[in-house]
Amino acid sequence: MWRTELGKAREHDVILEATVVRAEEKVRVADANAEARIKEAVQRESVATKEKQELLAYVNMLKAQLQRSVSGFLYPLLEALLITVIKIVNWNIDFRNPKSNLLMNHKIHYQ
Repeated sequence: MWRTELGKAREHDVILEATVVRAEEKVRVADANAEARIKEAVQRESVATKEKQELLAYVNMLKAQLQRSVSGFLYPLLEALLITVIKIVNWNIDFRNPKSNLLMNHKIHYQ
């Protein structure tokens, strides 16, 4: 009888070890997936930051050109337009994607 109990215990031990191995593999896969998603998010953030900096540099260049070439009442109007563009860039509004357009939802939150 004790041999039967010992056999059952060994079978149970094998089942538990297999369960642990499967759980460890699931953890490794989940960890790898999380690391990949984090890496992708960091890359997207880096690209977005670079694009924002490029846009702001371009706007500043346009503003400098504007100061050199436009005079009279037209300059303040164009400067106001550029300031609006700068605010839009800072709000990260994507007018190509209506779901991300904060102006369309009337929920403007300055970042």
